[in-house]
Amino acid sequence: MSAFRADVWDVQEAKNSPPIDAGLPRDFSKSFEIGRELGKGGFGLVRLVTEKTTGTEYACKSICKNLDIPNLSPAKQAQHIDNVKREIQILRQLRGTLSVVYMKGAYEDDSDIHIVMEYCRGGELEHTIGKTPYSEETVATYMRTVLQAAAQCHAQRILHRDIKPGNFMLLTAAPDSPLKAIDFGLAVFFDPEALPRTDLGLEGTPWFMAPETLQGEFWPASDVWAAGVMAYQLLSGHLPFDDRTSDAPALSLIWRSILGDKPSFRRSAWREVSEEAKDFVKQLLNKNRAGRPSALEMLRHPWLQSEFHARKRRPISATVVQRLQRYAHAPILKRSILELIAAELLKAAPINLSPGGSTRGGRQFGPG
Repeated sequence: MSAFRADVWDVQEAKNSPPIDAGLPRDFSKSFEIGRELGKGGFGLVRLVTEKTTGTEYACKSICKNLDIPNLSPAKQAQHIDNVKREIQILRQLRGTLSVVYMKGAYEDDSDIHIVMEYCRGGELEHTIGKTPYSEETVATYMRTVLQAAAQCHAQRILHRDIKPGNFMLLTAAPDSPLKAIDFGLAVFFDPEALPRTDLGLEGTPWFMAPETLQGEFWPASDVWAAGVMAYQLLSGHLPFDDRTSDAPALSLIWRSILGDKPSFRRSAWREVSEEAKDFVKQLLNKNRAGRPSALEMLRHPWLQSEFHARKRRPISATVVQRLQRYAHAPILKRSILELIAAELLKAAPINLSPGGSTRGGRQFGPG
């Protein structure tokens, strides 16, 4: 699963550190039976758990309290705990939002913090969408949920900061299963009177970052941009902004593409896509942050409102599906920004965020 922030360090329980008290209930083991592992990430793992009193199954994300990182300062350790507590607070605040995974509760023991959530049996969207035929209508349904989640976050003064297919899961395996936002590890609160947030640093998934984020600013509109990248990918099987010169894309060229390139709608995959869908994506990917519609405004876009005629119900091209499957399993897309920066430093490649400058070659990355 991709419900954890990737990191360049191996993280495990620190054996000799004093217990950390996060102020959470400590009756996790009394309340739940631990089952099989569902996934793992940089800070812990996700397991299936069963509530003992009801027999209800949940997914439990267990996050190590102590980070076994050489020379880690007490301030950084405390920040890690604060980040986890903030994620819990955000999930609590979003309870009742149908497009967001429901948090049953949060617990702790001496070594871990346990976040017990609704069990999404259908799997991650990026891994499941290519397994069965889907149509433009399907993508519109998914994007409606994505924008609903973003709009609910923004109404609650929350910035998601990592909208992408890997952070949404299907509740069931049924063809009409609801979609749920699952990962709020990078989400933060904001004050509408103090926007933009300029203190967040570069975190998240490089391909989905908005131009203003690369300039050090994060706004609610930055989540809307990420939704546009997601819509473009689901409709075409391509990422709109990328380093197309190498199988190991350079971070500087990805970001230069975001800042300077226009999304292309000339590829063959777009020939069967409706003009309403193209307009929807273009509005989301408006490089002018001030001119980008809000998530709530985009929910009123004709593509999400209109009845779908036969063309829009036609299955998406098998070539698009194959590309999405390759992207879902591409290791490079799972790497953190720190890892990509380190790779460039090892190659002595300067990280230049200016939209101009030289480019190399023209070959498409990996799944193309």
